[in-house]
Amino acid sequence: MAKKTKIIICVLLMFLIIAGIFSPSSFAEEPKTLRVGYMDYDGFIEKQADGSFTGYGAEYLSEIANYTGYHYEYVYGEGAELLDMLEKGEIDLFCVAQYTEERAQIYDYSDYPIGYTQGLLYTRKDNDALCYEDFDAFNDMTVGVIASNAMTALFNQYAQRNGFECNIKEYHTEAELLEALNAGEIDAMCSESLANHTELTLLAEFGADAYYITSYKNSPYMDDINFALQEIKADVDFEANLYHKYYDNSAAETTLQFTTAEKNYIAQQGSLRIGLQPSRAPFSSYDEASGTFTGICIDVLDSIAAESGLTFEYIPLPLGVPTVEAMESGDFDIICGVERDNFKTNETYVPTTEFLESAIVPVGHTGVKVDITSDLTAAVPASFQALQNSISAEYPNINMLFYKTNRECLDAVMAGDADIFIQNTHILSLLLQEPEYEELDILPVQMMTEHTAMVMERSENSELLSIINKCIDRMDEATISSSLIEHTFASPYKYTMSDFIYKFRVQIIIITCLVLFCFGLLICVVAVRRRSEMKLQKQNALLADAVTQAERANMAKSQFLSRMSHEIRTPMNAIIGLTEIARQHEDDEKKMDDYLGKISVSSKVLLNIINDVLDMSAIENNKLKIDNAEFDIKQVLSGISTIYYPQCQSKGVKFEMATDLENEIFMGDSLRVNQILLNLVSNAYKFTSEGGRISIFVRETARKDKTAFIRFEVSDTGCGMTPDMKNRLFKPFEQESAGTAGKHGGSGLGLSIAKNLVDMMHGAINVESEKDKGTTFTVDLPFEIVEGTTEAADDALKSVRVLTVDDDQAAREYTEIVLNRLGVQFDSAGSGREALEMLDKARAEGKPYNVCLIDWKMPDMDGIEVTRRIREKEQEKLLIIIVSAYDLNEVQDEAKIAGADHFVSKPLFQSTLFNVLMTLTHGELKSETASPDAYDFTGHRVLLAEDQELNAEIAIELLDMVNMAAEHAENGQRAVEMFEAAEPGYYDVILMDVQMPEMDGYEATRAIRALERPDAKEIAIYAMTANAFTDDVSAALSTGMNGHIAKPIDTKILYETLYKTINHID
Repeated sequence: MAKKTKIIICVLLMFLIIAGIFSPSSFAEEPKTLRVGYMDYDGFIEKQADGSFTGYGAEYLSEIANYTGYHYEYVYGEGAELLDMLEKGEIDLFCVAQYTEERAQIYDYSDYPIGYTQGLLYTRKDNDALCYEDFDAFNDMTVGVIASNAMTALFNQYAQRNGFECNIKEYHTEAELLEALNAGEIDAMCSESLANHTELTLLAEFGADAYYITSYKNSPYMDDINFALQEIKADVDFEANLYHKYYDNSAAETTLQFTTAEKNYIAQQGSLRIGLQPSRAPFSSYDEASGTFTGICIDVLDSIAAESGLTFEYIPLPLGVPTVEAMESGDFDIICGVERDNFKTNETYVPTTEFLESAIVPVGHTGVKVDITSDLTAAVPASFQALQNSISAEYPNINMLFYKTNRECLDAVMAGDADIFIQNTHILSLLLQEPEYEELDILPVQMMTEHTAMVMERSENSELLSIINKCIDRMDEATISSSLIEHTFASPYKYTMSDFIYKFRVQIIIITCLVLFCFGLLICVVAVRRRSEMKLQKQNALLADAVTQAERANMAKSQFLSRMSHEIRTPMNAIIGLTEIARQHEDDEKKMDDYLGKISVSSKVLLNIINDVLDMSAIENNKLKIDNAEFDIKQVLSGISTIYYPQCQSKGVKFEMATDLENEIFMGDSLRVNQILLNLVSNAYKFTSEGGRISIFVRETARKDKTAFIRFEVSDTGCGMTPDMKNRLFKPFEQESAGTAGKHGGSGLGLSIAKNLVDMMHGAINVESEKDKGTTFTVDLPFEIVEGTTEAADDALKSVRVLTVDDDQAAREYTEIVLNRLGVQFDSAGSGREALEMLDKARAEGKPYNVCLIDWKMPDMDGIEVTRRIREKEQEKLLIIIVSAYDLNEVQDEAKIAGADHFVSKPLFQSTLFNVLMTLTHGELKSETASPDAYDFTGHRVLLAEDQELNAEIAIELLDMVNMAAEHAENGQRAVEMFEAAEPGYYDVILMDVQMPEMDGYEATRAIRALERPDAKEIAIYAMTANAFTDDVSAALSTGMNGHIAKPIDTKILYETLYKTINHID
């Protein structure tokens, strides 16, 4: 046992000895110590009292050592001496030297510079005879330089360029230069930014050059240093942070230098008048009570005043007045807070350097999509011309409405007058904190940029511009950031009681309405019961017929209360139930939004029921008033059409609307007219089954002086009504039967309210109905005519020849009435084929038509097919307008491809058709195309991937117009095969449709990019598709495409894209 123990101990000792011998430390190399030459540049490499070294260069070398493991031994010397030592190998590195061809023959330079140096001219602080860039005073002064320093040559070039001559005196070291300057031997010394001279006054800045780490030729260390520099350069902030650490306190960085002329200007100039926007927080905000401004602009101006000695007087700009107009008034010397780019090319006014860059974004209701094709209305401040220019450039289809203030713009979006409001994101961040605008959100879009600056009059005396620019350039970025934070995040909006009421207005309104409704319902029940008792007492003495009528009346009221109870309980149940559920999911924002949305819908349903009751109550108590204001009857009818066209389409009911009106603008109560028509149309919709028809016809029946008598006829082919129901039709709470109420719903108040409103408007309402055949309501109302609003025939239209194409005879007759009033020459066709024959005949007779109005939905040949066939024969001169009662979005893309120029919704109003024809006759709606003569792509070839033959034909023809050869692939798979079979460089560009059979555009692009051939990854591939939303563009780019060209093809974009691609222009 003891023997075994000894053997085990010996084995363990041998293992430990062997492990010690072959441990990593046994093979570790001692770290290399490199000898580094350095000069006496303060702030670059400085030896401290404890023997350590600090500075920009020393810390940079330490960072390199983190990657190489080198140690350093610093060797002091003069520049020429150190370079000689480096050549002889007496030192390993020289930190640092500027690159020259001569030196490159002798020394190795690092692949990357470790910084940049600039030539600086200094003098003593007590030398008041010399000022910054005072070139006249520089003549004949004595300047000290370091012998053999590259900055000497740059200084001589600077002196020659600025027209002064100096006496040059050479010294060996920076320390000798400083000694000579302080001793008065020289007037100024030429140094560079590597030396940190905080005790001197800066006179000039000149030249700039990179500096490198240098070693002797074929040094074994340079590869390690280059590797380390490559890794360090990956941190883009390293050099900047290091520079700020050691040179932020230099004279070049901390002292603001002015020329003699600038100093004289500051001394002689009085207070400058500064124009500022009074309500553009956080940039500038004016308090009328105190007469003072606050904001980022004021902070910047105050900083400039403190730095320069200038004095400013802050004056509010007039609201809604553009900047140029304000400057032309002569009331302002400078206007602050303008967009710099708007004045870059202005010959009268010149902008300063920008002091803040920020984003411009749109704000609107959730769901609004904004892109380059958006046909939206944007609210814009009238005074901000630069913003208007940016919007026009970025979003050419957006229409702008101008308002005086930002709040007016937001109010326009809230009211629905505008779709979006576009403004600076810092301004919006403050405004959107207010509860009044909590429904609005910043919309996702490619952001525009605003460069905030100042503007002044351009003149030969440029001292003021130079002074302000110097102050802005010297301004610390942290100063701007702190000002921005102070006036945005640090100044949140303070809620008021009115804000609280507005924020919770829905809840307050619901609670108030419920209380009022319950109270009102109680009163109604008591009143009904009291009236019933009185009637019962009186009816006891009446005949049996009277008793029967009384019982019927009571039954109707009981049925109403029963229906009302059901109608009210349904939304009330949703409100109460969803409110309780929402409380259980307060932390789930998505569910909360869903529950609150459903509560809002139920609240509106409840409110409509209450409104009917209240309207009836107001009518019965003579409290309802009729307004008399100017209104456009076209808008009333369009609103009804917008509501019921899609509903009828979904239900399978044909909906028609026509007018025969000489005037469209009247005085009256548009709200009540709308309420009457909605009640009648709603009634028709409820009782008309699938396959039926609802018709609305509005016409003028008579005219007396300035009063027009307008008749509204609402007809349907529904179930009709019995004669007995006709007699009871306009009484409150009446419906034909309980079954009718159960099947169609409603309170039975709609027609009664309509009858009362018509009576209050001094009109008449009649009904004609036959059971199972339909009903026609006729409403006659008088309206005062608004003078000067009639769209009369124009001389410009007399020569216009119009062909209207519609299979509906009534629609054709109605269109002919409108065209006849406008004084237009017209003919009608009942089908697409007849229209094509008439066009051929007119062209053969030398009397071609100018405009063709084509209905979209026609049997045999629809409007798109007619358009396509016309374009095959007709030239561009014939303007084609597609007319439809349905949603034009369904047809626009296809119709544009077919060749349609414009789209108009039914019903056709006289004013609408007049405006369209007037615009067309002046040529304003012709499609903008690029001139083929401006481009010539002879010798270049495109691979076109397109599965639609017609689209391919159009694209090939457009390319042929600019001498671009095109080869067609009918699908994505075929496109890949053709590209793979061609020689490299055969195709210049690939135009790729996205939605194709066999292989779509995305898959085809990925397949091409994956090919092993030199041009597979380089050839430009552009998506050419009708999918033009932001997500579609992103999808194209993410699959390897170079860009996106939307259909229908805009030739300007197509040709310009091809030109830039072929000529390699970014």
